[in-house]
Parts: sequence; structure tokens; C-alpha cells
Amino acid sequence: MLLRTSSALAAALLLALPATALAHGLGGEAANTSTLGFVPLGIEHMLLGWDHLAFIVGIVLFSGRFDRAVKLVSTFVVGHSTTLMIATLADVRVSPTAVDVVIALSVVTVGVLGLRGRPKDWTPVYVIVGGFGLVHGFGLATRLLDLGIPDDGLVLKVVAFNVGLEIGQIIAIAVIVGLVHGASRAVKGNDERARKVGYGALAAVGLIAAMVLSFPGSSDNEATATPVAGSGTTGGVEAPCTQVDVQPSGGFGGSHPTKQFFAPGEAGEEENFNHVIGDGYVIVRYAPGVPEQRIAELRTLAGPNNSTVVAAEDPEQEMPLRALTAFRELRCTRFDTAALTTFTEAWKADLAAGKFG
Repeated sequence: MLLRTSSALAAALLLALPATALAHGLGGEAANTSTLGFVPLGIEHMLLGWDHLAFIVGIVLFSGRFDRAVKLVSTFVVGHSTTLMIATLADVRVSPTAVDVVIALSVVTVGVLGLRGRPKDWTPVYVIVGGFGLVHGFGLATRLLDLGIPDDGLVLKVVAFNVGLEIGQIIAIAVIVGLVHGASRAVKGNDERARKVGYGALAAVGLIAAMVLSFPGSSDNEATATPVAGSGTTGGVEAPCTQVDVQPSGGFGGSHPTKQFFAPGEAGEEENFNHVIGDGYVIVRYAPGVPEQRIAELRTLAGPNNSTVVAAEDPEQEMPLRALTAFRELRCTRFDTAALTTFTEAWKADLAAGKFG
């Protein structure tokens, strides 16, 4: 009976989650936000981060005492604030998906702890909470780095973002604890059973979410995609870009583009782009709203040293970065200039070796 009730409650919670809460990343447009603008950005990220909130609220309820709850939440805050600052300043990236899975498992952990009851020795709990905080900070740092924030404003923006996170956390805890307190008064005759159902649902939600995040759906084309790692990735870390084989492309109409780099807002020469793909060119398309720092990197890449690379904005493109050749395509879920360079050099080497001749 307890298992059925917990499962039903978990299913209801999952269905109630909005789509944005299942992937609470940071929009690319945030790169041009002012320092103070990162405060509401942090609040928004926190309030959309259902997994983070579920973990924190579970810990608060599990603590059983206000002073212990403050200490546990403070431990988590110190953990994620430390790695957020250090990893961002040191330009350390990790897999956002892996972090999301770990945070989902943290929800499972607090659910299991709640089912087992409060311990006599709280030291292991503090260690667990601090550890999950460190992991979450790495994930936050990766998302901030993906925005391409200029170095001269990075420290203050990270601090502002962290302030926003804590404000959002306080708001969420106050609201949810208030709701739980009201619910506990309604079921005061069945406190123990309600507690077990709640923690059982929490563990079930975390487990289901971890499984979903571990096996994301993909299209037929992406099923054969090859990860392309740039200088910012390391072994075992999810690459932001994938390479797929495409049908041979190219056109007889058009001619060579009038220039190699097309600035934001400039109309691309689509017919000419299609023409030179057949000549072995790499056509790089970037989405609107790309940070100026990334634009400068593309301007350098599509320069005299790479005479067969052309870069232009695609006003209808949602993916931050794509690179198209006659037989291959690079697709990037975040802007990775190093991966683009690797893709371009590999393509040029294969052409020189006559692989497509």
C-alpha cells in the first residue's frame, strides 16, 4: 500500500513539472546581461531547478530542527558556492547531464535517509550534503562558462548569480515548508505514514529523473553521431558537439562568397555557400545573440589562414553553432570554438589525403 501510494504521488509530481524545469540551463542571451541582471537570473535558475529544490527541502524536513536545518543548508551553500567560483574562474567544465544525474540521485539519497529515520551521528549527513553541493557548483559553473561572459566582468557576475541563487532558495524553502506544514496539520493523525509516503515519493521521483537524464532520446541522425571534443573537454566528459555524416551536398549555381566572415545582421549568400560546399569549404553558421567574444573567435577562424572557412549568422537557427561540409556536419549544443577548430582541421586533412576524391 505504501509503495503504491508513493509511486502515485511520484508520478503526479513528475507530470506537474513544467518542461523548463526538466532542463534548467541558462539561455545564451544571458551573456549580455548586466552584473545586477545576474541576480534575477540566479533566482530564476533556482526556482526552475526542481531537483535542487527537492533535495534542499528534503534536507530541511529531514533535519527536524531549525538550527540543524540552517547548518545543513549552509553546508550545501558553501559547497556549491566554492566550486561555482573556482571552476568558473579556472575555466573548468564538466558534463551538465552528468551533474543533473548526480543531483537527481541526491534526491533519491535524501528520500532514503528520510525513510530510514534520523541518525544519532549527523556527521555523515553533513559530508553527503557538502559533497552534493560541490557537484552542483561544477554544473552551475559549466553553464555560466558556456555563455561566454567576458573575463573583466566574470567575478562580479558570478557573485551576483550566486546571490540570486540564495534568494531563490530562501523563497522556495519558505513557500514549500509552509505548504508542508499545512499538510502535516491536515494529516496529524497519520504523521508517520505521511512521512514515509512523502520520502518514498521523493526517492521515486529522483530515481525516475536520474534514469530519464541518463538515457536522453535522440533522432535517427543523432544515433550515429560522433562526439567531437575540443580543448575544453577531457576524457569521460560529455562533448558539447557531435559530428554526423550527411548526404553529399553542393550546387552548380552561384559562385564564391564575396567575403569569409559575415557579421551579425548581415545577409548570408546562401546560393554561394551551397556552391562552395562542393569545393570543400566549411560553412559555419551561428545563431543570433552569440556573445561578442565568440563572434571575435569566429572572425579569426574565418580569416586568411583558413581560406576555405566561411562564417555567417543564420537568423532562423536555434542551435548555437553548426558547421557544414559536403559530407559531414558539426552540431554544437553550446558554443565550442575548440571543437569547431578540431572539426575543420580534420576535414581539411581528409581532403588533402584524398578520402573524398
